[in-house]
This record gives sequence, structure tokens and C-alpha cells, in this order.
Amino acid sequence: MITLKLGFLPLNRDFGAVTRTIQSLGNWWHFIDRSWLVDTHLNADEIMERLKPNLYASDRLLIVRVAPDFSGYLPEEAWTWIREHVHH
Repeated sequence: MITLKLGFLPLNRDFGAVTRTIQSLGNWWHFIDRSWLVDTHLNADEIMERLKPNLYASDRLLIVRVAPDFSGYLPEEAWTWIREHVHH
């Protein structure tokens, strides 16, 4: 899971670059604002290295591997994707 909070946004910042980079990492789903689930072969450090060129010092980012123990309040479409992409 990747969770992101963009900090200071200069006028010329391409904030879509972060989203495009996340979406290029593998099969992804975006259920909740500023959070993405990504099914990728990359580890957290590799993901960070790919995202780093698009980040500013005021941004906040958390990258965590999702375990097959999950619960929440989401539409069935979300649970279907999670069951198919969160590996044991």
C-alpha cells in the first residue's frame, strides 16, 4: 500500500507525475483518497527510488506490504480486487 500526502505545491509542480509513477509500478487500485494498493514485484525501497524524483521535502509517503489479514468498509468490487491481488 502506498499512502501519500503532498505538501507544498509550487505553481509549476506536476503532481500527476506521482500518480502516473504509482500506476506504472504494477496492477493497482485506488479505493481511498491518497492511498493506492499496488500488486508489484518491487520491494518498498525500489518503489521509493522510483517515486523519489517526484517528491518534495514537504511531502509525506508511506509504503507498506499488505498482509492477507484485512478488514474494512469497502464496496464488493474493492474486496474482489484485494482477494485477487493480496498474496499469502
